Amino acid sequence: MDMCSAFSSKEFDIPNMMSNSNMKCPIRKGVNYYLNKLSSNSTNFPPLIPEGRWKLQLDYLYLHRYTAFSLEWYSGVEYPIIFG
Repeated sequence: MDMCSAFSSKEFDIPNMMSNSNMKCPIRKGVNYYLNKLSSNSTNFPPLIPEGRWKLQLDYLYLHRYTAFSLEWYSGVEYPIIFG
């Protein structure tokens, strides 16, 4: 999957997370891109993600060989305890 396909995906609340960004496809050389106030809406995530702390690492490779950039995102999943 290329980066533009990933940005247009409806899964994992990507459209909402990208709403505070100037990233548009095609990605152009020499342009400074930003992403502000990154937060996600958990209702758009797949159900039954196990509770815990998670790390998502994205490595974008150029020509399937050279690392163009790497992104590490740390997050956690907690479910409320419901009594009654």
